[in-house]
Amino acid sequence: MLSECEPPKREGDTLDYVYELDGDTLTIWGGQRGSDAHYTGTFSADGDTLTGAWVWPGGGYQTTSTRRPRPPSKPGIDTA
Repeated sequence: MLSECEPPKREGDTLDYVYELDGDTLTIWGGQRGSDAHYTGTFSADGDTLTGAWVWPGGGYQTTSTRRPRPPSKPGIDTA
């Protein structure tokens, strides 16, 4: 799946991204596909953790994102 995301129009600078999900690998490019500024991460088998890194010319950093447990639903409130 390839999708182009454009933030809502507003005053000032905006950042445009293109992202692709291929199996368990997520790639996000800053600006356009193939950009030197990009993120590549892999989802764990259970889908609860995403581990990867943002890189750009001259820098970058590692990331780990963990899904928070969904809070229990309250009686009378549909969370679906």
